[in-house]
Amino acid sequence: KQVMDIGSASDIFDWIPVCLPKNVRFITTLSTKEGTHSDKAFQNLMSRGQDSCEALLVAPPGVADMEVFIQSKLVSHDIQLNQTLIDEIMAKPDIRIPLYANLLVDKIIQRYESRHPPQMRNFIKSLPGTTSQMIPSTLQYAEEMAGTNIVSRALSFLSIMTDGLLLLQLRELLGTNQKGVSLLSGRELASLLHGIRPLLKPIVCKNNTRLGMQPDLPPEGTNGLMCRLQLLTGDIIDAINERYLSCEETAKVIRTDLAKYLHRLSTKENHPLAVVALREYPRVMIGVHMWSTVMHSVFGLATVRCAFENNVGYILFREMLRAYTLLHSTSNGGQDPIPTFSAEEVQGMLFGMREYVHFVCDNLSSLYTKPSLSIQQALQSPNNTNVYHEAKRYFELNKNEKYFICINKSTMKMYR
Repeated sequence: KQVMDIGSASDIFDWIPVCLPKNVRFITTLSTKEGTHSDKAFQNLMSRGQDSCEALLVAPPGVADMEVFIQSKLVSHDIQLNQTLIDEIMAKPDIRIPLYANLLVDKIIQRYESRHPPQMRNFIKSLPGTTSQMIPSTLQYAEEMAGTNIVSRALSFLSIMTDGLLLLQLRELLGTNQKGVSLLSGRELASLLHGIRPLLKPIVCKNNTRLGMQPDLPPEGTNGLMCRLQLLTGDIIDAINERYLSCEETAKVIRTDLAKYLHRLSTKENHPLAVVALREYPRVMIGVHMWSTVMHSVFGLATVRCAFENNVGYILFREMLRAYTLLHSTSNGGQDPIPTFSAEEVQGMLFGMREYVHFVCDNLSSLYTKPSLSIQQALQSPNNTNVYHEAKRYFELNKNEKYFICINKSTMKMYR
């Protein structure tokens, strides 16, 4: 048996194939509260039918359960409240919702950690009573701690990434000078982490150790920079998108900066984060419609071989399909025009994309089992294709590498 953690807070499970092998199972926990991010994922799964998806409905935790959870979490931070204050907390409308309870308790913890005197009764009364109010309140507090510009960029980057970012990567994205030195001071970085901490999953460091039941600040020094930051739930991601990425121009700038950073990182040989960047940058580039860069960096034999060698080949194939489908629908009268390319250039990109998509599709088994022979496999493509010519150029430039020439290969087109 092999267990893989493939989920993320932003996943709505619309990518799962209609037919799955009998030995493959997906297990996930979702909220069915109407209008929430998690509910979209639940509806997508249930639409597959009972033969494919079986739901085990679990009632929300009771008030007594939540009281035990809240008190234990406060005690873990050396905070003890009297029963009157606990009763005030338990009277909040959304207290039985785990996300709301987490955010509320984290606000109390932040209050104790601040320089202000507790005055807890008035403070607890002032806290929002619903999740939809609590998330913006938490975002506002983070902005007050670290500044709106830093918080908006940091949370926007985290909301786009499937598996979050290392603190090192986030620091680089927020700004470094030509010598690679962070433009953020240590105090500014600490303020940012303190402000956004309630929005994060438990922080995991390089050695896979979790820092407590809830996110605490990473340790100082190099080890701290290798801690992974991930947003807690899809509802938080939705709130971040609405608050910071609702403006199309702002969203494009953020996605472009992230795409360029990931692409640059993926091209560094033997870099420990290159594989993560390779898995993420095609999706980010496609999202911001960087078609020229997508065509030259995603649709290529070197990228295909590297992806399959690092066990992310199927993820790359999914993004290749998505890029072709999106560009094709856009060029056929979609809502988003492509003003920087002529109709002939768009058709040329579609033609090239289609060839690489069919090459990968037709050779998935070979690419998966023997990725090192991917360029040799491309030589078996028809002579009039871009895939064949790229493979031919590769062996012309690398004359010491041996290869086979197929003399009776098909002359048909690669696509049907």
